[in-house]
Amino acid sequence: MASEEIDKRFLLSKEWTSTEGDIFDRVNLLACFFACKAFKHPSFEPEEVLVDRFDRLLKDTLFGAGSEGLLQTIRESNLGSVCGKILRNGEPAYNCKDCETDPTCVLCMDCFEHSEHRQHHYKLITSSGSGCCDCGDTEAWRSGVHCEKHLPGQSSSEESQLDCLTPQLITRAQDFLKALLSFCRDILCLNEDEPIPDAYRTKDVEKLISEQCYVTVLYNDEVHSYDDVIGALTRHDVGMDQMGAVSMASIVDSMGRGFTRVASKDECDQQKAAINQRLRTPLLVKVLSSPVISLQQCAINLLLWAKELTGGSAALRHVVSKVLLETKSLDGEGGSQSILDHFFAENSSMWIAARMSWQNLIMKTIFLDPEHKKDLAISLAKNFPALMQGYFEDSHHYEVSAANLTVQLFTVPSLCHLLVLEHGLLKTVMQTLYGILNQFASQPTGKLDLSQRGYSNGRMVYVIADLRYVLRNRPDNWSPTLRANFVEAFHVFLKLLDLIQGLDPVKRQRYQHITMEPEWESLFNLCFVLLEAIEQVVEWCHSDSAVLHQTVKLTLKQIQTSCEMHRIKFRNHPVNRAAAGVDGMELIQFDVQQESVSIHQPLPRLLAALLSGAHRHGTTILGLLQIPNTSSRQFLFLAELPLRVIVMTSQVLAGMWKRNGYSLINQTINYRYHSCRPQMYDKDLLLLQAMAAVMDPNKFMYALIYRFRLEKWFISTIDYDPLERNEQPSDAVRFLLSEAEEFFYLLIVIFGERFMPGVSDVTQKDCLKQEIIHQLYISPLPHSELLKQLKLHEDKELKKVVLEVADFKKPTSTSKGQYTMKPELEKQFNPFFYHYSKVQLSKAEEAHRKKVKAKGGASKIPSTSPPKPPPFLPPFAGILRLIQCPVLHQLLHSLFSRAATPGLKYWSDKLLHEAVYLCGLMLLEEPLSGNDQFSRYAAGLTSTCKGGSILSLLETILQNKRGEEFCYLTQWVLQQLKIVRDSGGIGQQPAYDEADAPESESPKEDSGREKKQQAAAAQRRKVMEEMAALQKKFLQSNRQVLSEIDTGTNVDEVTASSATAPAVVAVGLQSVASQAQVPVPLHCILCQAVEKDAANCEKQFVLGMRIQRSTVLKKSPRTANSNKEVDIDYLLNSVALTQGVYSASCGHGMHMECWRRFHDSRIAELRQSDMLFQRRSAVNYESGEFLCPLCQYYCNTVLPIHPDPMSKRPAASAEVEIINFEQWRTRLHTLLDCALSPSPLATDNNAVRTPADSLSISSRLAEIFPKYLKLDRNAVPSFSSESFVRSSSSSSEDSNASSYSQAVFTRGHNALPNEADARVPVAVWATCAYTIQCLGCQSNFSGKSLLTSLHSRQINYLRAMVRAASCVTLPSVCPHTDTAMLGKHLSRLLNTVVPVGGCFHELPCVLDLDPFSIMVNLHFCLASLLDALDPECKMALRPLIAIDDQYIVQIAVAIRLVQYLLTVEPQGDMPDLEGSDTTGIVDLWEKLHDWALGSSCDKELTSSSPPANALLTGYRDAVLPLLQRAALFFHCCNGVDLPQEDPISYEALLHYLCLPDQLHTIVTASQGVGLRHLVQTWCQHRGVAQQIGSLHSAAPPLSCMLTEVQSLHSLPQHYSELIKIASNFRCPKFQTSNRDSTAVIMCMICGQLLCSNCYRCMTPEGGGEAIGNYTRHLRECGGGVGMGLWILECYMVMMNAMDLEDVRGCILPAPYLDEYGESDIGLRSGNPLKLNDDLWKEFQQYWYQHTIMEKITSTNEQERKFILFSWSKL
Repeated sequence: MASEEIDKRFLLSKEWTSTEGDIFDRVNLLACFFACKAFKHPSFEPEEVLVDRFDRLLKDTLFGAGSEGLLQTIRESNLGSVCGKILRNGEPAYNCKDCETDPTCVLCMDCFEHSEHRQHHYKLITSSGSGCCDCGDTEAWRSGVHCEKHLPGQSSSEESQLDCLTPQLITRAQDFLKALLSFCRDILCLNEDEPIPDAYRTKDVEKLISEQCYVTVLYNDEVHSYDDVIGALTRHDVGMDQMGAVSMASIVDSMGRGFTRVASKDECDQQKAAINQRLRTPLLVKVLSSPVISLQQCAINLLLWAKELTGGSAALRHVVSKVLLETKSLDGEGGSQSILDHFFAENSSMWIAARMSWQNLIMKTIFLDPEHKKDLAISLAKNFPALMQGYFEDSHHYEVSAANLTVQLFTVPSLCHLLVLEHGLLKTVMQTLYGILNQFASQPTGKLDLSQRGYSNGRMVYVIADLRYVLRNRPDNWSPTLRANFVEAFHVFLKLLDLIQGLDPVKRQRYQHITMEPEWESLFNLCFVLLEAIEQVVEWCHSDSAVLHQTVKLTLKQIQTSCEMHRIKFRNHPVNRAAAGVDGMELIQFDVQQESVSIHQPLPRLLAALLSGAHRHGTTILGLLQIPNTSSRQFLFLAELPLRVIVMTSQVLAGMWKRNGYSLINQTINYRYHSCRPQMYDKDLLLLQAMAAVMDPNKFMYALIYRFRLEKWFISTIDYDPLERNEQPSDAVRFLLSEAEEFFYLLIVIFGERFMPGVSDVTQKDCLKQEIIHQLYISPLPHSELLKQLKLHEDKELKKVVLEVADFKKPTSTSKGQYTMKPELEKQFNPFFYHYSKVQLSKAEEAHRKKVKAKGGASKIPSTSPPKPPPFLPPFAGILRLIQCPVLHQLLHSLFSRAATPGLKYWSDKLLHEAVYLCGLMLLEEPLSGNDQFSRYAAGLTSTCKGGSILSLLETILQNKRGEEFCYLTQWVLQQLKIVRDSGGIGQQPAYDEADAPESESPKEDSGREKKQQAAAAQRRKVMEEMAALQKKFLQSNRQVLSEIDTGTNVDEVTASSATAPAVVAVGLQSVASQAQVPVPLHCILCQAVEKDAANCEKQFVLGMRIQRSTVLKKSPRTANSNKEVDIDYLLNSVALTQGVYSASCGHGMHMECWRRFHDSRIAELRQSDMLFQRRSAVNYESGEFLCPLCQYYCNTVLPIHPDPMSKRPAASAEVEIINFEQWRTRLHTLLDCALSPSPLATDNNAVRTPADSLSISSRLAEIFPKYLKLDRNAVPSFSSESFVRSSSSSSEDSNASSYSQAVFTRGHNALPNEADARVPVAVWATCAYTIQCLGCQSNFSGKSLLTSLHSRQINYLRAMVRAASCVTLPSVCPHTDTAMLGKHLSRLLNTVVPVGGCFHELPCVLDLDPFSIMVNLHFCLASLLDALDPECKMALRPLIAIDDQYIVQIAVAIRLVQYLLTVEPQGDMPDLEGSDTTGIVDLWEKLHDWALGSSCDKELTSSSPPANALLTGYRDAVLPLLQRAALFFHCCNGVDLPQEDPISYEALLHYLCLPDQLHTIVTASQGVGLRHLVQTWCQHRGVAQQIGSLHSAAPPLSCMLTEVQSLHSLPQHYSELIKIASNFRCPKFQTSNRDSTAVIMCMICGQLLCSNCYRCMTPEGGGEAIGNYTRHLRECGGGVGMGLWILECYMVMMNAMDLEDVRGCILPAPYLDEYGESDIGLRSGNPLKLNDDLWKEFQQYWYQHTIMEKITSTNEQERKFILFSWSKL
């Protein structure tokens, strides 16, 4: 569209009136015109030029001409003091635990860093995308309300904010914004079949309608996955390729909808049908007309424009707020509705982009306008039922629903109080919750049935969360209106709980197991979510006496109705007349074994919680219940409901309900120990305590006895038969004792557990202390584990309390910080603590035994009483009446009689312990009851005590050595009873001092115990002596085997022959005499056979090897490598060492046959396991991987152990040849000509050499090497042509060697197997060089010397690897290798480092070469070529190769020397070095620069030379790593012992490598003329001068790369800095996404941030499956193996992506710890994290030591959940 048309139609040349209708028409005309022009098909994306013009016209319409200046003035005069920043999904936020008024109050990162809260106790969280910054909100913070950027002084008053707008401008703005927002409201809610309203059918729209163009629109439903959408769009009849489908799925996920096609209506309908053709659940697809799409896209942009326009101005926010809240009468429907009400009502029908546009406008306007924020809350409360019902039925996430506004408004105390008092918000929320749940109630019973389709526990969480927000703001003062509103809401709440009451009843399966496990988790999850809301409702009830009485009355009535009290059967049960005084009692007839019982009893538990508040208002439990008759059936009825559940769960834990399946066991565990315990088990106990306080004690006791089925066991002491309980004979006794133990345990809890607010005078802090004491008594715990055990999600309360009862042991580098209980609090330990699980109870008993043993045993401990509980509050003081209960007295007497009488059964030590403990509690509490009936009865002072008193029975028990573990407790009970017996009553009891207690054992008994201890000690000594003798015998008989598998032997212990041995030389003619190989014994770890040496063993030996690509030595900046692996020249390796292949082994040898049998058996075993259990292994055995059978080391191939290649050669003659460098150089080129000359050697690989051909070759060799080969030219050797052909299939050894070389080539270089590839031998040589250099890097990182840090097994595998590299060119190993191929490799090497031809300048210059790789390649290439030219093994190669090695080492050192001197930077002067010739090094530096730069203009760069001492020290540091690696290499080649020093000195290395003491003399000395000419040639390479100039003008210099140890990307000290970096990251493929990526991974190799696990960034690799962004990056940056930090989840991701078909990985905690020394995976705790140097060093060691693959494998073996994860998607 031309700009002239815009100017012609819309410039303000025409006088527009300011009437409302005129402005409405103009806005509609503008919107429709630009919708049809700027947002037209096919893309519907706005054109930037038109959008800018549109923006100007809208502002001119609003403000008139010169709108920009006026708008700037308005914004400058309206600086606010409230931040209000909308937090994106995944954006970090901070919550100050010291200053918050509500857990939902947060600060954005910018405000937090400029506030005082950064010095407080804060928590780091990540936003879910549904909140905003609360900086400046006075109701959010107790202090530090404003940050430095939002101080109140910078804001102006409301009046001054509006003063900048004239009345006419305010009126015009209201009319303009009303028209604009009305347009958006009407357009964004158009459905598929709705026409465009007449008000917007302008001529532009009509013209677009006439085109009959339609659009297929795909909507997001959050039900289908990415794969579902992509699969539906890539079908052939839909017509979308893979990349287009991925892009469309990303757009739909982020924006809420996407346009798949623009065509005619029929074509769009066809595509709609094709998309859903094969889907079980169809996608939401609509066909809309093109004008509707254009108008809707324009409306969204208008909302964004309005948000940006008004966001910085309080005055404009005020205007927008009034427009949004202005009500309009509904035509024909009655009532009125504002634009805001319309948004809430239609929220669930809009797509994501439309919802978020409206919501962001609301958050930036009304929410920040204090005057209208109240109106926003009222509107939200009014529309809450419809909004939440729509959300529950909607399929979108919570963060894109208007329902998330509740957390911003309902948590504000002032707003919440207003809404509850004046608008009935509490009742509204409860009715909404009840209405949603009631939809899933079954018709016959009226109870919930959560198995129905449509129920979502995840959405119910948010609905209940709103109830918690409202209840969190409890009022301080109650008014009659508030009481009435709350009681009405409470009535609805009771109806809600009634839906759950009695759900999922269970009946014991006695004879047959259930056929199907019932679903139980949904209901428990609902109860868990309701837990906090119920506690808050109870707190509201406790805060007012009138409300408490009303709610108790309503609850009791609801219980009677819901639990059908009228159907309860009461029956007169027989009782023990001697104990109860009557023959029978009226009890409830019910058998838990035969009838159904439900765990879900929310109504009685609510009543129990309400009754605990009686003491607050000076009333009693009877006063609240208003039940006058204490023997009323209602008390039995109320006690019966929790008692049934407790009895049933006790039986389940005892194993009596096994046939009911695991679902019931899981329910029981959650009921008693886990998430729901506070609201279930604790409240059941509370209700039983309340009933015990008001019921007749005898009746209460018999109610318990009959429910546990112990009435006959109680009455019959001698002739009782457990089979009468109708249990299996094998289980009858065990079940009886379990129920009896649970019965006494319940009595202890009812009588002794007082740490419950409302039961005794304790606070929540006291209860928390008690919990901490009993958890720490078991063992010291770290902070997170203590939180877990206490079921706490916040550590705010814990941090204040725990230090009062425990000492904190600070974390160390290897352990977390731990809390240890203070010793003086051990006396508060209760062995029957009611919150202990069975596992914890066992651990507590074990810990108690250890503590008792440490004190000398139970007999040495003074008599000790049980810990005294706090006194009951008056409402619960009636529980003390149980002390005088005759039934309980008789019950205890019956149990003690069983234990004291020999031969009587049906009791246990635990049962006896519980009874003694209960007696101790009763004796402690008896003085408070004012009655001594129990103590007199127990002491035998009453006439009712028959069959011996409890005192006498306990004495008998002690004499019979029963209950020895708690004898100190029994002694205390006896002492108290003796005092009562002697004094005649409780009133004369003297004060008891434990320090004056007599010993519990007599001297005679002590001496007997000492004799037993001495005998036991003698027996232990005898056993230990026998074990020591057996160990000594084993060591003597297996001394040789143990010495061979020792892992701790150092290199010097293996190679050193004597401490006084003369210095040896490894290269040159002097080394020949030292090259006698010492046989290395080989031990098979599978069959335990031992071979003397590899040359003499009958069976082939192999080592397990791990081969991987590596970039550890990469010297260039750590960025993703753009070069592929095949582009790297491993023959002329670069000094940057961009990428290499690393090989490692554990060093454990095996016979090849043994290994194959082991490998095949593992494959068969895993195949069978896969078929049976559908499990995948962490190791792919079928691809050649395996774990070492001895040490579980991860391997992916095997390395054959070859004998020494030189062992088949004749020994050197006494006559040796000494040649200089030039002669050696000439000999090399002559040898090269021989290899490359036309001969049968260069013919086809299948050609067979004849004797005459071999004679010709031998003759030429005799001419080149006359000293080493003697040949009679007239004699014809008598051998057949087949002797020169070594087939690769002739032996298993040859095939093994070939498989190793192919494994290096394929795995290391990501290539296909190809034995004819000329790169195969070069790859094996390069692997050898790269591995040795990596070992040097590892030693540098660990601060050790390379030559003394390796153990014997490392030396063995390095020697085997070097030998394998020497043998790789043998025709038996690589049949396609010939002298021509070797000659070509040698030609490239010589033309580069010993050039004679004209191609020198086309090859890399000396500054580009890695000298160690050149040295290794030259050694192997020359040795292989000589071996190939002399297949009859007539030539003595050892001295010849030694001469070659001498000059090869000199060339390598010269290369490193030249590299350093040409690139060194000037440094400060250094002190003189004693005995050092500094003149020569300076002269060499000048000569090198003269040769390199000549007369060029760059020569002025070297006008001043560096200090001589600095040069001399620097080149030593640069050369030392090369010397160490060369010494290790030649030690592995020829076996010459290393120098006997630790660490080996620089001078010793020079001598070992046959180098002069002053290295620069190999170039400057007179005997080094040939090498000097060679160095001069190197410097004259045209690339040298170019690089010197670039190095002097850019950093870093090459000299730093020679010695520097590369490290992983550095990490900041504080984790918040990483969070800040990640929060600013955006997906590079989709910058406009509403939902930001939370899977931000930082590559630890290069530090690059990557959008991981993102479909938008996935790309197909090689035509196969799409891989993730991080996986692709890792293959380029780390060779496929590396690690990355998942920032927003706080864990390290390790991955092995060398094989895209089998990508593996694992996660480990990030090296960041909090103040407690603990990591925080997922940032769940949110504590400030700081980098831990030790953990970070451990991760660096994974990288340097190449153990990432091994760590992944070992972790996956332990955590198999990582195996099934799609790691390639990262």
